[in-house]
Amino acid sequence: MHHHFSNKELANILFEMSALYEMQDVPYKPRAYDRAAHSIESLDEEVEDLYRKGGEPALDGIKGVGEAIAAHLRELFTKGSFEEYDSMRAAVPVDILGLTAIEGVGPKMVQTLWQKLQIKNLAELEEAAKAGRLAALPRFGKRSEARILKNIALYRAAHTRFPLETILPKAERLEKAIRAFPEVKRVAVAGSIRRHKTTIGDIDILAVSDNPERVMDRFIALPEVAHVYDTGPTKTNVRLSYGIDADLRVVPEESWGAALCYFTGSKAHSIALRNIALEQGLKLNEYGLFKGEKNIASEKEEDIYQALGLPYVKPEDRETADTIER
Repeated sequence: MHHHFSNKELANILFEMSALYEMQDVPYKPRAYDRAAHSIESLDEEVEDLYRKGGEPALDGIKGVGEAIAAHLRELFTKGSFEEYDSMRAAVPVDILGLTAIEGVGPKMVQTLWQKLQIKNLAELEEAAKAGRLAALPRFGKRSEARILKNIALYRAAHTRFPLETILPKAERLEKAIRAFPEVKRVAVAGSIRRHKTTIGDIDILAVSDNPERVMDRFIALPEVAHVYDTGPTKTNVRLSYGIDADLRVVPEESWGAALCYFTGSKAHSIALRNIALEQGLKLNEYGLFKGEKNIASEKEEDIYQALGLPYVKPEDRETADTIER
C-alpha cells in the first residue's frame, strides 16, 4: 500500500514532531526534526519520487534527514503514519501548527493552553483571550493576553482569502499592466484564479521575457505594490495595496506550457499528472515533460496532456486529482 504525501505535508508532520518533543523537554530532537522539515520544504524534487526510485537510502541522503527520520518517512509512505507521531498526537490532540503560527505562541504555551484550558485551535484561543481566560494562567497576564489577540488579528489579515469576483478584475488589471512592459512577450494569471476557485489566497502571474531583471524592476515600481517581500530575476513576491500577495515569475519561452500547467495547479492535479508521467517512464516538472534528458513537450499545455495520452483538462476542472481518473 502506498500513501501519498507532498513535501509540504511531510514537512508539517516533522514540524509537529519538533514541537511535540519540545513540549516533553526532550533534548536535541526538536532541532533535528525542525532542520529536516526545513530541508524537505525547500527541496525541488518530491520526497515521494525520491523514495520510489531509491527507497530508504534515498531518504537518508536528504540533507538533515538521518536514519531515524528516514525510517519515519518510509512508514508514512508505506503505512500512512508512524507510531511516535500517533502516540504523541494522542497526548496533545491540538492544531499545533495553527496555534504556533501566531507570533509569541510556542510549543510550551500550546501545551499549557491544552492542559489548563483544553484549547485545541486558533478559534478557541481567540475566544478564550477575548473572554479574559488567558490572563489567569501561570506566567500570563493581561498584557500577554492583549498581545496574543493583536497577533491573531495580524495573522488573520495576512491569511485572508478573497472572493474571486473581488480579485479577478484587480488581477486582470495587473496582468494588463505587465503585458504593457516593453520587455514582456507573454503573460498569464495562473493559480487559483485561473482555476476559478470561489475564494483566492494570492495572485500568481507568469511572464516570458529576455530581460527578466528589467521586468521585475518595472513590476515593483507599479503603484499598487505596497511591500516587496523578496525579488530576484525569476521570481518576485509582493504585497499589493488591497491586502493580497502577488507572485510574478518569469519563465523561458520554451517552458511556457509546462510552467503554466505547474503554477495553475491544483497541487493534487499536478501530483496526479506527475505520477502518470512516472508510470510512462517520463518526468514532468515546471520546465517540461522529459524522456531522459530530452524535453518532449513544454511549449503548450495541450501538448503535455497529449504526450501523456490524456484529453486536455480545463483549468477550472483541475481542483482535484479525480478529473484525470475519470
